[in-house]
Amino acid sequence: MRTQDDPHTPDPVGQTDSHLTEKAAPPPAGAEPAAAPPPDIVKGDPPAPKRRRRFWPSEYRPTRVLAASALLAAVGSALNWVFHAVFFGLSFRPDLSALPVLLAAYLFGPVWSALVYAVTDLAGCLSTGDSINLLILLCKVAAGAIFGLCLFRRKVGWKSAIPLFLVGVLIDFGAMALCLHVSFGMPWAQLLVTRPVTATLNFAIRCLALTVFPPLLTRTDRMLTR
Repeated sequence: MRTQDDPHTPDPVGQTDSHLTEKAAPPPAGAEPAAAPPPDIVKGDPPAPKRRRRFWPSEYRPTRVLAASALLAAVGSALNWVFHAVFFGLSFRPDLSALPVLLAAYLFGPVWSALVYAVTDLAGCLSTGDSINLLILLCKVAAGAIFGLCLFRRKVGWKSAIPLFLVGVLIDFGAMALCLHVSFGMPWAQLLVTRPVTATLNFAIRCLALTVFPPLLTRTDRMLTR
């Protein structure tokens, strides 16, 4: 049996008390208490990503989207004016003003691509002296909306030709032929020859333009996100 004067005999009670004292030791003076970790880290959940809207470019500032859209519309109207002067009087006149609209469709979605195509058509009519036709304007808006719905936040590839083909058949051929017949009285015999050729030219030009779009989209995205 251990006596009180024996220093070599361990004292279990004293050890236990010392161990408990070490665990419950208060923090040093002046030290701030450790903050509890946030609930997401405790549970092991990753931070929730920002929700991206399906039809709106939420990752860009609205002022930059507006400025870029205005610039694209200006480029489109300039192309419209140049090729109106080159192909004046011809029945086969390709529509190169759709190229900036395609860029707006990839970057900004259907709302802005439709607006860009509408402003491009209105500015083109004012610059060339043509009268504004509401039916043709609606065709341009519909084409821009189709581009945006199908191409927004998509990768440029062979599937990108599908909406181009749809616009060529539904808008460039079908709807535009009807508009020209109703508005200007052009005969169907002429429209059934000229409109398929025009739609084919537009489809080929737009498909060729897609080959230079990937680096152009990357640079534009970097400029808008600075």
